[in-house]
Amino acid sequence: MEGRHKILKIGRVATGEWLHIDKMILTDPRGIERTWESAGRNEAKGAVAVVATLKPSNQLVLVSQFRPPAQAEVIEFPAGLIDRIEEIGDTALRELKEETGYKGKIIKILPPSYSSPGLSGETIHIAIAEIDEAIEENRNPTPEPDEGEFIETILVPLDNLSDYLLKSYEKGLNLDSKVVSFALGMDFRRLYPPK
Repeated sequence: MEGRHKILKIGRVATGEWLHIDKMILTDPRGIERTWESAGRNEAKGAVAVVATLKPSNQLVLVSQFRPPAQAEVIEFPAGLIDRIEEIGDTALRELKEETGYKGKIIKILPPSYSSPGLSGETIHIAIAEIDEAIEENRNPTPEPDEGEFIETILVPLDNLSDYLLKSYEKGLNLDSKVVSFALGMDFRRLYPPK
């Protein structure tokens, strides 16, 4: 590689209620000037997705909801935007409770990563959580979605995740890439265990 990319200018092209579009002018490693358009959020410091498992049944908690940009129902992890004044773990537990009704405990929060870096600079944290099925409030969870959210909770045995996702796709449901990547990682570990 001859050099590195260099951002020369970022200009706002459009601003909506929740998102904005920027046009970037940059030079590539050969010094050639190029343009790129990207989308960003107006008021959020990224997002969090919650990989939550019920204990002791070892079921993964997923949700299905209509996503207008996809024009379809999408199976995904419970997730949401991190408010500027909220800690990541607090957002994860709040979103888990709102979307599924479950009260969980954060085990670990992974460093931020990009979900679609060709489109947006938004980062997403993956929060690993466990849900104790024995406590009273998790026996009959009641979701508390935001106005306008219509979310279905899905419980899938961890050892059946890939089959479930494939069958769901064959039935016409759509899949979030984070859930597919998680399933691939589980299958890879099962098929190629460390020696």
